[in-house]
Amino acid sequence: MQPGQRVQAEMALRAGVLAGDAAAWRTLYDGAYAELWAYVVWRSAGLRDLAEEVTQETWLIAVRRIGGFDPQRARFVSWLRGIAAHVLANQLRRRRRYPEQLLTDPMHDRRRSP
Repeated sequence: MQPGQRVQAEMALRAGVLAGDAAAWRTLYDGAYAELWAYVVWRSAGLRDLAEEVTQETWLIAVRRIGGFDPQRARFVSWLRGIAAHVLANQLRRRRRYPEQLLTDPMHDRRRSP
C-alpha cells in the first residue's frame, strides 16, 4: 500500500470509529494487534505479565484518545507504540516505587512465639 493510500484508509477508519462504527475499530485493531504485541513483549524483556498489562492499558488509552490519532503524522501502529512506550515507562516506574514484598502469615509468626 502506498503511503497516500495508507493515510486515506486510516483517516476513513478513524472517521468510522469516531462515528461509532465497530467494524472500523475492528479493522484498526486486527491490523495492529500482532505488531503492537511483538513490540510490547520486546520492550518488556519478555515478561509476559507485564506485556499483557501494558498491551491492555495501551488499547484502553487508544480507545479514549482515538480522536487524537492523526494518520498524516504516523501509522496507527506507530501511534499505539508511542502510547505503549509511555505506559511501560509508567509501569516500570511504579514497580520501582512499590516493589513487591514477601507476604508473611501473621498466624504462622504467632505460633512460633513462646
